[in-house]
Amino acid sequence: MGIAALAVMVPTTTAHAGPNCNGIYKENPTDGNVRAFDYEDCYGEMIVEDTDNDVNWDESGDVYNANDRAGSVMNNGFPDTYDMVAFYQHAHYEGGYACLTRGEKYADNLNQPTDIYPNGLIINNTISSHRWVFDCHWMVT
Repeated sequence: MGIAALAVMVPTTTAHAGPNCNGIYKENPTDGNVRAFDYEDCYGEMIVEDTDNDVNWDESGDVYNANDRAGSVMNNGFPDTYDMVAFYQHAHYEGGYACLTRGEKYADNLNQPTDIYPNGLIINNTISSHRWVFDCHWMVT
């Protein structure tokens, strides 16, 4: 599964749905967390498991030392008004951004040519902050 670039909100997909991500998602379908993993298909260390917003993946307690490391991400958010996760290229919600809806569940490989920020940069290993949002169209970066 892919991640949608916010500038045009076009969902993207990879050639396969990661079986490891799928298993992890099924274990925690709506526990309210955003998750990020070092490698594709949710392998490696879980570097983010967070129910709230995080302005800097390098400094905060919930996601300490996760800056620029995510190879796959997951949205286990609550079905509520804030059920999309916006991932940002830079800390403090700056730079390019991309969104993952609860319906998309996870993006198992952020190194796909379709998984890019609106500025054209591939998302893989470039996420530095995230926040829960109710609509991706209201944010302008």
